Amino acid sequence: MADKIKKLSSRYNKTKKRLKKRPSHWFRNIFLLLLVGFGFVLFSYLKYLDYNLREQFEGKRWAIPARVYANPMELYAGHNLSAEKFEELLGMLHYRKDTQLSADGTYFRSGFDFRVKTRKFTFPEQQQPSLLMQVSFGDAGITSITNISENKAIPIIRMDPVQIGSFYPKIKEDRILIKLAEAPEQLINGLLASEDHDFYHHFGVSPRGIIRALLANYRAGTAVQGASTITQQLIKNFYLSSERSLERKVKE
Repeated sequence: MADKIKKLSSRYNKTKKRLKKRPSHWFRNIFLLLLVGFGFVLFSYLKYLDYNLREQFEGKRWAIPARVYANPMELYAGHNLSAEKFEELLGMLHYRKDTQLSADGTYFRSGFDFRVKTRKFTFPEQQQPSLLMQVSFGDAGITSITNISENKAIPIIRMDPVQIGSFYPKIKEDRILIKLAEAPEQLINGLLASEDHDFYHHFGVSPRGIIRALLANYRAGTAVQGASTITQQLIKNFYLSSERSLERKVKE
């Protein structure tokens, strides 16, 4: 009889322990389900933002203003263009003086001889590459045009045309698309120094910058310093808006 009571008591205790454990299993399962659900919603939201970002960014980054050009000046031996008028034309085309001719859009004058490094330009019927040439003048105008690289006479050449206007219907701004390699190194270094000196060491958001800005703002008692990286500024200005709100900051 005593053995039966012990067995019943043992079974009761085991059943009681299992019942005690069940709530923890339920809480764990519910937590896992909530975690998976949150992860799915977050993933879907990020995919939605990524899709919209790519769609808008691809459309906007190549949107450049329409430009209106004058007829291009054609140069050839015998053209009654004076050296002074030619230098005036170079000024209108924003060519700069450079004895080394180190970049496109530069020239060097020595008396009645000009050494010019032209810019490449896409005309309606063809693309004209950059060219290093010498244009010589006499009393009656142009006497010769020579391709310096090939040491050959050039019968006729068109200068890149003068831009007389541009317009962007949607926003009042002008844009010139360039490659990163074409930007001056001083400009890049200055931009990084003033806006985001840790640009090459973070993933688009700078936790150290956020902490630094929070401390500076706390000490000053007002917002005196920001923590937006160049990446965040690009997203804000190019994709979102300048609205100061928590929702915009989270999206950014």
